Amino acid sequence: MADTFDFPLHGTSLNIVRRYGPHLSEILQSKFGCVATIDGVDFKNDPHRMQNDKEKRFVAALPGGVQVSVWKADLAKFQADAVVNAANEQLQHYGGLALALSMAGGLTIQSESSDYISKHGAVTTGEAIVLNAGALPCKKIIHAVGPFMSSNAPDSELVKARHRLEQVVRSILERVKENRLQSVAIPAISSGLFNYPLADCANTIVTSVLRYYEHTRSPAHLPKEIFFVNIDQRTVDAMERACRRILGNSPSGGKASATSAPVVQLGDVLVMLKRGHIQEQQTDVIVNSTSRNRDLNVGLISSALLMKAGSRLQDELWSAPYSEFVIPTKGYKLQCKQVFHVICPGKENYSAKQILYKLVLQCLRMAAAQKYKSISFPAIGTGNLGFDRRDSACIMHSAVAEFSQSFKGKMEVYFVIFPSDDDIFKGQKKYKWLSRS
Repeated sequence: MADTFDFPLHGTSLNIVRRYGPHLSEILQSKFGCVATIDGVDFKNDPHRMQNDKEKRFVAALPGGVQVSVWKADLAKFQADAVVNAANEQLQHYGGLALALSMAGGLTIQSESSDYISKHGAVTTGEAIVLNAGALPCKKIIHAVGPFMSSNAPDSELVKARHRLEQVVRSILERVKENRLQSVAIPAISSGLFNYPLADCANTIVTSVLRYYEHTRSPAHLPKEIFFVNIDQRTVDAMERACRRILGNSPSGGKASATSAPVVQLGDVLVMLKRGHIQEQQTDVIVNSTSRNRDLNVGLISSALLMKAGSRLQDELWSAPYSEFVIPTKGYKLQCKQVFHVICPGKENYSAKQILYKLVLQCLRMAAAQKYKSISFPAIGTGNLGFDRRDSACIMHSAVAEFSQSFKGKMEVYFVIFPSDDDIFKGQKKYKWLSRS
């Protein structure tokens, strides 16, 4: 049973709560797992009030036409066929989001949860169950048990927790299918009281949803909408960044192509094809194809990266030690940790294809050696170097496939195709057969 405390408001404290009450409630819930109910205070003059506000931040379409969107909103007031509760194994809703949903839904939420536990036992981490939603504005509530992590957990614990988080997302989507729900609102499970790192949580949830529908063959049921709903700004921003990086940079309110992000799983390496601008990618590493004289003003990719990163990128590249193929630099104003500059010969070179293969493989191995988790490649060689687009796609995918056979860990590899390059996009998509290798 949760502890409840009443704090009377008067004088200065009343004025502060009248002005900043909604923000105070948000902070108490996101930081301390406390639900603040403010009674008898008029917020109508507060221009920042958030009680009933909903803000859509991103929307895209997945394979099969399932629409995904990111919202800043109160999950307890969000209208969907089902909302997901970040529950513990005993379904005791005594803190954080679980308590907020339980209080908003009334006695039914905890009563049915306790009945379920008495009949079936604890809900295993990674699993999700469906119960009635009580007074919540939805048909069902899906209690999902995500992984709990210790503070300052080592990488080995994160790897195990990520697997459980992927599992619980799949379980949620299975419950959606079984109950033929048309929409579901999913929060950033495990990122609050369960200590899961927020950025990794957002990436894992979005990737798992995309992968589930990318691999669904002739589904018996597809929902119309999946909402990623959170109330605190930091979590909303993380979910939006993950969606833009993984699903593509469609503007908020727009609609991405249903085939905008084909996905291939090669062992522990997740390969994603996406339309976008290489200079806008938010990955640990961005790969650049540059000329042998290292002039970033030459070539569309190099010049785009230079414009975004600033002149210090060029300065460091020119002063970097000699390397025959790959030169690492900082990212500067780019949203990456490093840029790997590759020097690839034109296709007239008799060994050009072998060199391109080795370049991609070397970039992947360098990223792995530095424990990076994500890397973005442009369509190397398809511009001034004259590579056939089909050949470039095959070579790059084959290099990733070889890397995945010996790599132990998690890595996301993005092939970023300029939005108007339909031929390259189609050429890359033909190599999804690698998922069967």
